Amino acid sequence: MAICPWGALGGGKFKTKEQIEKKEGRNMGPMGGIGEKQTKVSAVLEKIAKSKNTIMTSVALAYVMHQSPDVYPIGTHYSSSLA
Repeated sequence: MAICPWGALGGGKFKTKEQIEKKEGRNMGPMGGIGEKQTKVSAVLEKIAKSKNTIMTSVALAYVMHQSPDVYPIGTHYSSSLA
């Protein structure tokens, strides 16, 4: 059975510390809708992304894709469309 996660990229709430401070990126309501949980997750994603020389959303997507052999985030039909 395949898993089809919704919001695998955080709905635009995964932001770097700099983006949060400058209130850049997608606006999700008052103060960007960024709560303590999203701030903590973003900090970890940012740290990993910097160590891998990539972006935070790539790390988030890689995490989700490695949870099961058959993961297809909402909006995709085939693994090849994620390449």
